Amino acid sequence: MIRPGNNPNDTLFILSEDAPGGIIPLPCGIMSAWLVLDEQGVTGSFDVPEQMLVYKGPLGRPGRPGYLANRSFNVEFRASRKDAQFFYIQFAGNSLFDARLDGKIDTVPKPSHIMFPFEKMSLTSVAMFIGGDVRFDTAQTLDYWGVNITSKSGYVSVRTGEVIFTNADISEPVHFSKPFNIIWGDILADGLVRRMDFNHNCAFQKFDGFPITLDSAALSKYDSSATGPMWGALVVRGGIHFKFFGESDTLVTVFDHKYDSTNLPYHGRYVYIDKPERFGLKRSWGNHMAFFDLDSIYYDTVNQFGFRGGGSMTLEYLHNPDVEVRVQIDSGYAMVCIVESGSHAVGPPSTRLALLQHLWGCAYIEGDSLKRIVLGGDIATSVGGVDVFSTKSGMAARMVLAITPTITQMVVSGKFVMSNIGSIEIDAYARLTHNRAEHFIEGDIQGIFKLGNGIPLAASNAYAKGHFTFHLGNYTSIQGEGELYLISTALLSGVGGGVKGGFFMGVNVPKEKAWVLRHETGRFGVDMDNLPSTLTGVYGFVDLEFSFDIGVFGGGIEVFVGLGAMTTSPTGSSLCSTVPLPYVVGDIGVYLYGEILWGLVSASGSIELEFVGGCDFAIQGTLTLRGCALWVLCAEVDLTVGLSRTRGFYVE
Repeated sequence: MIRPGNNPNDTLFILSEDAPGGIIPLPCGIMSAWLVLDEQGVTGSFDVPEQMLVYKGPLGRPGRPGYLANRSFNVEFRASRKDAQFFYIQFAGNSLFDARLDGKIDTVPKPSHIMFPFEKMSLTSVAMFIGGDVRFDTAQTLDYWGVNITSKSGYVSVRTGEVIFTNADISEPVHFSKPFNIIWGDILADGLVRRMDFNHNCAFQKFDGFPITLDSAALSKYDSSATGPMWGALVVRGGIHFKFFGESDTLVTVFDHKYDSTNLPYHGRYVYIDKPERFGLKRSWGNHMAFFDLDSIYYDTVNQFGFRGGGSMTLEYLHNPDVEVRVQIDSGYAMVCIVESGSHAVGPPSTRLALLQHLWGCAYIEGDSLKRIVLGGDIATSVGGVDVFSTKSGMAARMVLAITPTITQMVVSGKFVMSNIGSIEIDAYARLTHNRAEHFIEGDIQGIFKLGNGIPLAASNAYAKGHFTFHLGNYTSIQGEGELYLISTALLSGVGGGVKGGFFMGVNVPKEKAWVLRHETGRFGVDMDNLPSTLTGVYGFVDLEFSFDIGVFGGGIEVFVGLGAMTTSPTGSSLCSTVPLPYVVGDIGVYLYGEILWGLVSASGSIELEFVGGCDFAIQGTLTLRGCALWVLCAEVDLTVGLSRTRGFYVE
């Protein structure tokens, strides 16, 4: 038995046609080895017990039949861990019995330009290298394409000059959420990618956050003449799913190139789509309340993220044909905005509320839900007087329409005229709300109404201020109040005044919703304690006030009258069982005052009368007298008189 290894200069030569020179020398001085020479031939074993380099050089014979590459592999045979029998060659009777060689492929050249380890490379009995397993979890970058590759299962074939992957992953983390699986791939020893077969099972894959359905994927062909800044591409073809809109109307091809710039927004990649360059998205929303036909969507190459494009939008509240829109979409939201400036009639299908010009608006979509549509414009002069709201020369008003999945709201503000109200000019704020979730419609208008030419009292500079609301839903109410002012003129110098009034009509209205009754008008108002908690009935009031200031004399008068009828009383009782009388509520108030020499002597008096009728009849009156001299010497008398079923006649 011969035991090589005592002499560091001892060398084992493997004579193999896979070595370009035909010989691979293995230094025996670093091995644990033995040899037996007898009549049967040579039997022996060579082991590397330590983690050390054994051989570094070329392996593979270009030009030999079946060899696919134009160059050899550069390999290192190296024990990869401190474990006996981990790097060994065994033979018996002049034939190779077993072998295991571990190491790595040392930098496959461009375009791949990668290195990776191998294990369990074996030899035939005539010293031909068969190949070894290729597995690596640390990502290697395919240089020309700029994508990463890892291998769960692969094989390096010395006989054919290729690395074959049977279960590998290719990843591009900038734009794709997860790796693409490779079921078969070939990389030649000269660095060319001969074949990459992608697994079509690509569940949960996303492009820029958009889910995709994979049709095909590939690495672009190597172009040796490329000079940058764009290099090889990961080419992915499939359908793209957009939240709210759904799938694109055609398959889209994404070209994801390696790019020289690593700054924003590129991050070392440049993406565009082609074949086709543009595609379409469609969606009807809200029972045809809105329809989006976005027929020109393209990738946002400027920001290298998301999509932009254009198309048209149809809204139920727009009477004219479709409006042109522009859209911006990313994986979490979409914004669809109107870009045209033509005139469009606005309103429910059966009513034209206004003609809008300088139209603007956007639909905001978050995830799978359209959160809101906001539409607005300037109210134009009505053509033919068919619009509820219109403007005249010198007027300016704006309308804004807001639509959500549950609420539609319209707001009008500015100076405008309303149809069928003559030449009254309105400077007001109006709001109309339709709540589809809670099933009610309500409106609110408040502002100043100025009388125009041809209307009585116009020459007296008369104008009115009002506030009116209505509610139709779980309860029904119409209520409002107004004030008519007569401003002093040259003809009536020193005299002024006005008329205030209000009304309420409702069915099952919570008392706290009857705002017009809770709002005191002047010195008098409605006593809410006389009303039931839920109101079904009517109430109206008027307040007349005039004042004068002529020389040393001044004074005025205010008269308030209110009357209403409800179906129930505050105690909850309904109409009288014996006599069908409603619960009647009334309020009367009168206030007089006068002064001489700007208050040197002054006097005032008021009387307020409250009464309720029906089963709970009651009446109460309050008289107040007050007089002053020299501004500080004052006296006052208060007297309350009443009559009711519970208290009888009383004086306080």
